Amino acid sequence: MAILKAVIIVLVLLGIGRAVSKGWAELAAFRFQWTIQNVLWIAMGGFVYAISLLPLGFYWHRILNRMGQRPTFFNTIRAYYLGHLGKYVPGKAMVVVLRTGALKDSNRAVTAISVFAETLSMMAVGAFQAAAIIAVQFSSHTTLLAASIGLMLVAGVPTFPPVFRFIVLTLKVDKVDEAVNSAIEAYRWPLVIRGWLLSFVAWNVMMLSLWCVLNALEPETVSLIAEYPRLLASVTLAVVAGFLSLLPGGVGVRELVFNSLLSGTYSPAVALVCPVLLRLAWLFAELVTAGVLHAIGRSKSI
Repeated sequence: MAILKAVIIVLVLLGIGRAVSKGWAELAAFRFQWTIQNVLWIAMGGFVYAISLLPLGFYWHRILNRMGQRPTFFNTIRAYYLGHLGKYVPGKAMVVVLRTGALKDSNRAVTAISVFAETLSMMAVGAFQAAAIIAVQFSSHTTLLAASIGLMLVAGVPTFPPVFRFIVLTLKVDKVDEAVNSAIEAYRWPLVIRGWLLSFVAWNVMMLSLWCVLNALEPETVSLIAEYPRLLASVTLAVVAGFLSLLPGGVGVRELVFNSLLSGTYSPAVALVCPVLLRLAWLFAELVTAGVLHAIGRSKSI
């Protein structure tokens, strides 16, 4: 067990290190200049991003409770932020490993299922918002519109309770642990709708993180009200497409979406640099938040 834990830590650290190194190299290639002003805006973007994840962590805690698990709210939130570090390892499976490993007193099979329920709800709502905005305001981006609709269906349909139960039973997960049977029965429409609403809030707060980073680059040209639809569509579609690509941190896919939607309003340089800065701001926000929560958790157990 100790060896497995060490391997997991090494894989996560390598993934994070690779993401930081790539981002730093890209900024150097763009000859990005650091100033006190843009550092403060970027730090604010990271802070806002960390806050935006709280509604999703709350929803995950609610799913766990409905499925018969009783972790404390603090332990759930700590596991949730820790799990985000796993997305920098290829395949995304490390997200589930980190979250289930952090909730040691919960049923692992049920916890894993709850992770998929929360994550797919988030992605479905993000893709829906992107599709709606692109269809109304950016209909010329037909490829992005088709992609957002496709992603919405891929992530959204499995969150429907009957479909969710069918998938779990088809995969024969119920044979792993009897608790799974009652867990999937507890996954009903009121819980799903609550998740959609909380995901909607999370995405709209997350969009403000992009606005902060853009202010670090062009502080006098970014109107939040005027650019709200473009920024929201950019964040939602970029993150959803990056997640479902299974690439570490969605690198490459996110940048492609951001460039497509931002280049119409902002300079080519800003459209290229912004996604890199945003990726680094989010990564450091996840690291700091997970680190602080882990330290608090250890101090409580001493």
